Amino acid sequence: MLEINFLPKNGAMAIIALSLTPLAVALAYYVKLLGIKKSPQAFIINEIDERLVALKNEADAKTFKIVQGALFLTYMGYTLILPKEVFESVGWWLLMILMLISFISQAILTMNVMIKENSKDKEEE
Repeated sequence: MLEINFLPKNGAMAIIALSLTPLAVALAYYVKLLGIKKSPQAFIINEIDERLVALKNEADAKTFKIVQGALFLTYMGYTLILPKEVFESVGWWLLMILMLISFISQAILTMNVMIKENSKDKEEE
């Protein structure tokens, strides 16, 4: 019914699109390094101050949950909109793998934090 192709028929376009992702990440890190080079004191204070580290961790956790929710909604939308192409489409499998990795990594990271907190509590006693 719907003729939607998420991957172009020309493989060169897909390779070019995939190569832009590492370039964008490299550019973001370059901009961050330039900021550190301009004012290294602000970076050192941000890394040492416990309140700022706690706020950053909370913001990272909220961002992770938002991305995880967006992945889940995209996965379910793809499944419900194109049910005939679900198991044949590469995009569906990629979304499913990314979603599973996000849930598994959340569980592993939570367990690591709990173990560290328990070991700190035992050391203090």
